[in-house]
Order: sequence, then C-alpha cells, then structure tokens
Amino acid sequence: GLGLVVVEALGCGCPAVISDLPACRDITDGINAVHLVQEGDVAALSEAICKSLLNVEELSSQVIASAEELKERFDWNSVAKRYATKLSTACDLD
Repeated sequence: GLGLVVVEALGCGCPAVISDLPACRDITDGINAVHLVQEGDVAALSEAICKSLLNVEELSSQVIASAEELKERFDWNSVAKRYATKLSTACDLD
C-alpha cells in the first residue's frame, strides 16, 4: 500500500519518523526530513524521535522545500493526469 498518512504529514510541513517499509521508502526518497527506522527497533525509534524534536525547525524547512516535488508526485490532479496518460497509451487512444 501507499503510506498516505506520511504524504499528508509531509504535505503539512511536518517532519516524519516512520518504519522503513518499501511503500514508505518510495514516498520519502530524496526527502531528508524523514527518519526511516527499522520496524520493531525501539531504541532507533526513540533516537529518531529525539533527533527530530531537537531539529524540528530545520527539518520542517527541508520538508517545505520538498513541497513542490510532493505535490507533483501525490496531488490528485497530477496522479489523475499520469493515469490518463498511461490509459491513453495502453489503449492506443491517440
């Protein structure tokens, strides 16, 4: 699945601490304000949360700087256009 909660948090300018799962990795690729933590690693989770809290302003700025990229990838209009293009190509509708 898609980690829509992660997309929404980043879209609001919030840094994120999330499990290092394939869907989350895909969403956060190239966004430095995200801490990916191995699932079930409580110590790493605690450390990532503390680092985020200590650097929240800097991390928020990084997320905001990534806003356009996030919109391009996950905004409903952008997603719909990509689907329409793929459908048009697959069905040879041109």
